[in-house]
Amino acid sequence: MVLSYRLASSRFGILSALTLAGTAVGASAQSLLWSADGLSSGERYGLVVSRVGDINGDGIADVATGAPNNDLGGSDAGAVFVLSGADGSTLMTITGAAAGDSLGFSAAGAGDVDGDGTPDIIAGARFNDTAGPNYGQAIVVSGATGLVIHAFDGLTPNGRFGEAVNAAGDVNADGFADVIVGARLDSFGGPASGRARVFSGFDGALLFDIAGDGASDFFGRSVGAAGDVNADGHDDFLVGAPGDDDGGSSSGRVTVFSGLDGSVLYALDGDFPGDLLGGKVSGLGDLDGDGFDDFIAGMISSDFAGADRGAARIYSGFDGSAMFTVAGTEAGSEFGSAVGDAGDVNGDGWLDFIVGSRLDPIMGLPAGSATVFSGFDASIIQRYESTESGDQFGDTAVGMGDANGDGFDDLFIGAFGFDGAAFDGGRVLAYSGFDTLGETICGPAVLNSTGAPARILATGSLVAFDNDVTLSVVNLPLNSNGFFITSLDEFTVVGPGGSVGNICIASTVIGRYAGNILNSGTSGAVSLGLDLTSVPQPASITTVVAGDTRYWQYWFRDIPTSNFSDAVKITFL
Repeated sequence: MVLSYRLASSRFGILSALTLAGTAVGASAQSLLWSADGLSSGERYGLVVSRVGDINGDGIADVATGAPNNDLGGSDAGAVFVLSGADGSTLMTITGAAAGDSLGFSAAGAGDVDGDGTPDIIAGARFNDTAGPNYGQAIVVSGATGLVIHAFDGLTPNGRFGEAVNAAGDVNADGFADVIVGARLDSFGGPASGRARVFSGFDGALLFDIAGDGASDFFGRSVGAAGDVNADGHDDFLVGAPGDDDGGSSSGRVTVFSGLDGSVLYALDGDFPGDLLGGKVSGLGDLDGDGFDDFIAGMISSDFAGADRGAARIYSGFDGSAMFTVAGTEAGSEFGSAVGDAGDVNGDGWLDFIVGSRLDPIMGLPAGSATVFSGFDASIIQRYESTESGDQFGDTAVGMGDANGDGFDDLFIGAFGFDGAAFDGGRVLAYSGFDTLGETICGPAVLNSTGAPARILATGSLVAFDNDVTLSVVNLPLNSNGFFITSLDEFTVVGPGGSVGNICIASTVIGRYAGNILNSGTSGAVSLGLDLTSVPQPASITTVVAGDTRYWQYWFRDIPTSNFSDAVKITFL
């Protein structure tokens, strides 16, 4: 279960909206596009999943996943696998250099480091011995050739250098993607104070070297690209320090550093002792459309909504204020164990985000879940669950772009404890972001005053007896009134009654949901849950039964008169 709170932000002001979702699937069902399993017992395949961009040139983003206990390069040498976003097949295998290296405890898309037009990969080997026993290492590997472009070594033994790696964006604005590496147990600033280092993608030069300022801060436990938070033309970067005590013992901290000069732009603390803010961090892009990139941080032990339930907070890049906080409802579920950008999952034009809860009790078992939230208002769009105890499903999750070509962005989720081909072998899963019912007809609609066509979506169940269909329309003018219409067949009439748009379900029998006048408000979207036992027709109310085919469309006020969405055709079972 998940709680979603809407907080103060530059777009929303102070609100107190609360959304509660149960453990059932959220707004609509979702399809598994593919899955890929680890083949060896205990290799923890799927411990990390990261979108790496289109490696193989098929137009679909691919994914890197780590298996730190894989034995291909020696016992627990670890490995990173680059998988096709289209079908999960293995495109590239990167193995640890020596036994015990633990390559793949971290892995991420690095961006195009070498400027060859193909995205590259960064991977961490936290116990690598190249610079000394257990000094750790991070390597940047060419997405085109599989060869190592850069190798960066840790500075101290057992500092866990490479335990966190990520793209940093173009920090120095030289046109090449840069990278960031964390070492959460580095002791430069005190025992286990931690450290993060940013390197040039162009030549591997050290750009920034930043140490934690207190013992057991674990600074560098998570690292990431923040985007250009302050809009100065340099990408900025994030570092999480879940053990930081500035807000209370182990309340945690996430810090945003300037890519221009390494100065602190924002230092944000957990609310309560033990929150562990900053265990995971991620840039989100510009969620609220204010021209500044926003970001998210997890706090798996947060008491925000109750003792030890976990939470994730979304921050404004404009001023560092909290835009949303979403929270778990089960103690010990580690809600916030994964945080990431999800792309535009529901097609409403706003970027969305995903939060994992790797120990979420599903049917009483600590199986794990991941929830996608709307970037517009933090409402729940989708929920994904495992039902197998110990799967660790949702320990890592990220958007993958539109893999199946349906116009909605899809998702990668890892479950490193999954028992498939091998015990605790692990699994990576690719899911559709937003499944819809029926067939879209007469689309795209005529452009409305927003410059986009209104789009109708149907979600729920095709089984008539379930009586579970919700219609939604996106890309509407703001604060526009309208209503749904329905018919038994399709026929197009251009510009009826002087409308700008076209009606394409112009049957002789058209029902109007005139008693459900809807307003698109500030989101430019509306939705209506249908009662299939009470579908309006001109002279009667009808009930949908198995075998029926029905059509729905949306009419709305617009400049200078009115307009229509496209339509949806649904045949019920």
